[in-house]
Amino acid sequence: MEQLEHKKPGRGLAWLWMLLSLIMIAGFMTWLAMESKPTEVTVQTNDEGTAGDAGVPVIPLDTFSLHPEQYLGQQVRLRGVQAQSNLGKEAYWLDMPSKVPFLLKADSALVAGGFTMETGTRYDVQGRVLAMDDSVLSAWTTSGALQGEGDRMQAEFATTFIEASVVQPARGQGGAPGAGQAGSGTAPGQAQQ
Repeated sequence: MEQLEHKKPGRGLAWLWMLLSLIMIAGFMTWLAMESKPTEVTVQTNDEGTAGDAGVPVIPLDTFSLHPEQYLGQQVRLRGVQAQSNLGKEAYWLDMPSKVPFLLKADSALVAGGFTMETGTRYDVQGRVLAMDDSVLSAWTTSGALQGEGDRMQAEFATTFIEASVVQPARGQGGAPGAGQAGSGTAPGQAQQ
């Protein structure tokens, strides 16, 4: 029986197609490089800012309340957030658009200044978003920020919180810009709770 040798068509020209495709890719990349234009990035600054807020982004409440964990470790500013209720001497539950209260804890400088928040009042808040864990709860209990097991149990519901360094009445609520910043004490017109 005679064996027929079978040749695959186009096998001798495969290198030519490969070379042609490489040349086309190189030409396309060259065209892209010649046609591209430099991109300009502009940063909008807020002239209405307060001392200490330079470079800290204002996060819309809707965005923040849905996924606060995405801001872990970051400084943020929230505008017009309402104090819902206090938790111990130094922490407050904030009313959020997502209908899930969010925990705010005043930092040591605010606490040393005697700062308090009045429930039902709207505030502009700046601080670092941190994760809640047992060591944080223990530290708060030891320092007296949480008073008793009931406060600790409430705080356990928070997975994240803001350690606030600046808290001031929201614009249009009768507070001077800068009131309530670290070391400045109670903001004007606020009663001690």
